Amino acid sequence: MKKNKKILLFVLLFANIVSTSVVNICIPGLPLLADDFNVSAFVAQGTIGVHMFGSFLGRVFWGPLSDAYGRRFILVRVLAISVFGLMGCCLSTNIYALFFFRLIQAIGSGVVLIISMVIMTDISTGAKRARNLSFIETSWPISWIFAPIIGSFLCSMGGWRISFAFLAIMQTISLLTIYFCVQETLVKRTAQWSVSKGLYCYKLLITNVPFIVYAFMPGLIVSGYMLFAVSSPFLYTIDFLFTIQEFAFVQALPLLVSFCMTLTYRALIKRFNEKIGLYLGIGFYAVFALLNVVMLAGVFTITPRALLLAMCVQCLGSACLIPASCSMALSYAPKNTSGAAASVISSTRNLVLSICLTIGGMIYSNGNPKYLVLGISVTVLATFVLYIIQATATKANLSESLIKK
Repeated sequence: MKKNKKILLFVLLFANIVSTSVVNICIPGLPLLADDFNVSAFVAQGTIGVHMFGSFLGRVFWGPLSDAYGRRFILVRVLAISVFGLMGCCLSTNIYALFFFRLIQAIGSGVVLIISMVIMTDISTGAKRARNLSFIETSWPISWIFAPIIGSFLCSMGGWRISFAFLAIMQTISLLTIYFCVQETLVKRTAQWSVSKGLYCYKLLITNVPFIVYAFMPGLIVSGYMLFAVSSPFLYTIDFLFTIQEFAFVQALPLLVSFCMTLTYRALIKRFNEKIGLYLGIGFYAVFALLNVVMLAGVFTITPRALLLAMCVQCLGSACLIPASCSMALSYAPKNTSGAAASVISSTRNLVLSICLTIGGMIYSNGNPKYLVLGISVTVLATFVLYIIQATATKANLSESLIKK
């Protein structure tokens, strides 16, 4: 049984790496894509925005549908849609066709993270679920480190279409491994899905304060790094005069820190409960906030090393907070709504990331790195506010239950 669970974890990890790489692996080819279709860089970048929207759109539905029809049933069929979309992207003859197939591909690939979260809820609870989720979350730093490198290599071989062809092959391999290795984990299915039942599930979740607070935390946490990711190329190469090779190190180091901390967090959960991630994450975020305040106050200049150090501390906190907050959110979800709960968690993360990708360039458009630090600090402040709200609500509920007793 343990061997089967390990195989399941590695299969889902691989599927999440492939689905996450769908964005990163194509970024190096955007200039070539713009030249091929004779469009502006802004229009070429719009393919990323279409992907984010499609992923958000799909994630709204796949969770509740998995509650009604099963995890494996939805995962296999929707991933097939993603493969079709990737093949269409590869064969697109104009930018409009590319937008259409990019949307189809994104709607399909968005299913992987949701079903992975729900499967972890089906097979584990508490600390074990947090450990399993943290293992799945390692797909994010792995993809962000290696996918752009692979994308650059593929583009140098033959253009942007090869990237989509490579992704179609990898997604097909992912689909086949899921088909042969993943069994159905849903024990009791809900009644046949309908729009009214889906809306009722979402109403239950949105009005559940502890759930919605924890559900919003992952999006805010990831957005802090995303603001740095979309602004740092300009900051480090233009203002700090870093070479491309030096900037690659700057981009990779925080992600390596996040990956190592995720593995450390999984080991810590064996001795403690899932809340250790919240305590560690908030502690790291407190240090990160202090560094930001010092830089914004002008106590010392915003240097390349200072900003890189701050982002490494932020990634230490993120590695703990993301799986812990996801696990806590799922634990507060009402019975038979775990699929819809995963949809809410993933959709809110996707929505916040879309906003950050949109405004990220604006934050640093005036060339002042303080605005970048300020933007990241806002996400930290919002995370603290959510944590305080939840901690206060939990304390109030505990006091109320004691009074009743």
